[in-house]
Amino acid sequence: EDVLYYGKWMRDEAEKRIGHLYPKVEVTAEMAKERPDLNPYVGKKLTVIAWIWARTVKSPNPAFSHVDVPLASTFMLSTKGGKEAYVEPIVQGDSYVFTAHKGKPSDLEGAKRGTKGYLEIYKISQPLITIKKCLSASSQQIISAQAI
Repeated sequence: EDVLYYGKWMRDEAEKRIGHLYPKVEVTAEMAKERPDLNPYVGKKLTVIAWIWARTVKSPNPAFSHVDVPLASTFMLSTKGGKEAYVEPIVQGDSYVFTAHKGKPSDLEGAKRGTKGYLEIYKISQPLITIKKCLSASSQQIISAQAI
């Protein structure tokens, strides 16, 4: 009983102090359309529980030199058996959007390798030497995705 009380107290204190760093996301009907397991949560706000930190660099392609390209070591959110989850990077015009998925990706090894695997899968020719040169001037940004 004491353990439960103090555990709840610690969780509440942590929420007060650092809760703003973990935003809540409202589950929409559109999300539930793609993920039927989310139907009971439509309209509710849930805490994001998985994050991928990525460095960003300006694209080495002169036509897209204004685009920040995320460099992530992995796109896997969870690799635990039966609870696999990953994010899929999608290029939309001049930016990247990440969609969270449950289960194993069709190319598990590519997803585990992050940006490097993504470049290989889609045969995108962005020389790694150029990306390494850009790293020193890069910023660090957070890419978040929900794995619920």
